[in-house]
Amino acid sequence: MSNPSAIKRERRRFLLGSGGAALALPLLPSLFARDAAAQSAGGQKAFVHMLSWHGGVCQRNMYPPAATQTERLNYAGHEVRRGALAPSTVSGQTQISDVLRAPSTALPAGMVAKMNVLNGVDIPFYIGHNRSQGLGNFADSDQADDAVRSGGRRMTIDQIMAWSPTFYPDLARVRERAMVLGNSSWTWSNPANRSGTLQRTGRTAQSNLELFDKLFGTTTTATRPLVVDQVLESYRQLRNGNARLSAADKQRLDDHVQRIFELQRKLQLATGAPPAKPTLSTDSVRSPAGFEISPDRQVQAQGLMNDIVVAAISTGVSRICVTTHDETFSSYAGDWHQDIAHQSSDRLDAQTTITTASRRFFNQCVLDLANKLNAVSAAGGGTALDQSLLVWTHESGNYTHDSTSVPIITFGSAGGALRTGQYLDYRNLNKGFGGTAVQMENRWHGLLMHQWCGTMLQAMGIPKNGYENLAQNGGYPDFRYDQLPGWARYPGAEAPYPSAVWSATGDMLPWLRA
Repeated sequence: MSNPSAIKRERRRFLLGSGGAALALPLLPSLFARDAAAQSAGGQKAFVHMLSWHGGVCQRNMYPPAATQTERLNYAGHEVRRGALAPSTVSGQTQISDVLRAPSTALPAGMVAKMNVLNGVDIPFYIGHNRSQGLGNFADSDQADDAVRSGGRRMTIDQIMAWSPTFYPDLARVRERAMVLGNSSWTWSNPANRSGTLQRTGRTAQSNLELFDKLFGTTTTATRPLVVDQVLESYRQLRNGNARLSAADKQRLDDHVQRIFELQRKLQLATGAPPAKPTLSTDSVRSPAGFEISPDRQVQAQGLMNDIVVAAISTGVSRICVTTHDETFSSYAGDWHQDIAHQSSDRLDAQTTITTASRRFFNQCVLDLANKLNAVSAAGGGTALDQSLLVWTHESGNYTHDSTSVPIITFGSAGGALRTGQYLDYRNLNKGFGGTAVQMENRWHGLLMHQWCGTMLQAMGIPKNGYENLAQNGGYPDFRYDQLPGWARYPGAEAPYPSAVWSATGDMLPWLRA
């Protein structure tokens, strides 16, 4: 809050009257007209992002067969391809690929029609051990080049949505702007004003019961005194009247008052009767010895968290959730990182293990959440899944810690904003490098993660002026860094990501706009 007049819209409802009385102003439609129109067109959308740590699943195991690609388009200087998802059914299993398969009762044709599978979305530089790349923060990496780690830090897109009046035009029921269930979310110390320091967003809850209490545990219809009004005048006097106050201390003061405003907003909520509280805690599932090599218990814990996420979205107390999954979803008892993830391109047994684990997470965790959202009717027709964009992605592509062709699997049309039921292949098949004897697959360069992040923001109704900086590039983030010398070379060809690819980053990815 670099200027006290920059108080966000929800805070403009409160003014301090004479004698310290709090005056609650009515909502002023003229200030919200454009935002309200955008929201009413898309309905009460929800966004869920699930990140699997590591990766290294062969493309032939992750994606549908190339024969399903029936359309071609010359886009951004190379040919891209698409086709309708056309699963096979074998012994009661619906199979899109070796990873993307599940019992047909869980993955019927209607659910396949609500999916998209994206191949050929890249980070344009090495970014190993990254947790936030799929949300637009490239600096959250242990191994990226120093220029990336120092210059690529950005607010993640979940937090852009969470603090956008377009996504949340009415905060009357919103108890948590975003459910952060992992370590992939980043925001400003003063997120309402995008000022201060960029930092990792704290985890909302450690267990399903703690998350439930955060969302539903304190409900009231009573009017509470406005805590913020008791300190606002003192804040203004201190901030504007003390010449000794440094710029850094002004920022700390602004951040503190912002947090008070957000606390005050939550205290004023009247959320009504909560759903029934679960009786089983994820803590009781996780705490006994052996959890790290018990895929059944790992799946059970994720299912319990999914229940709370669905309850939050269906009641409107939160409509954003980001999760990070360090569990392996495997019974492998050795060093997963070194023995499996780093060997998946060199040993067939390691590739089989990581493929099996990814399949289990898809059909028992991702699909579990998709089906639970699909079982909730949405206002105005359709289901909560139809109003949502549920995204599952990996830290890396078909080679562990490498960022080309990062798998992106989605469910839901984001309230009709996205076309679904497709396999979308954005790779440039003339630019591949680095296969191994075991995988026998190239890493193919395609389109950029900037374009996918911008696509997600557009699908969720966020206007471009809420995230885009065309002085750098379109889409999100506004970070552009030249390829490291010698990292990928094509004799007689231009750079892996030519200007035509960068020029397209502000568009929605091909074939996705409904």
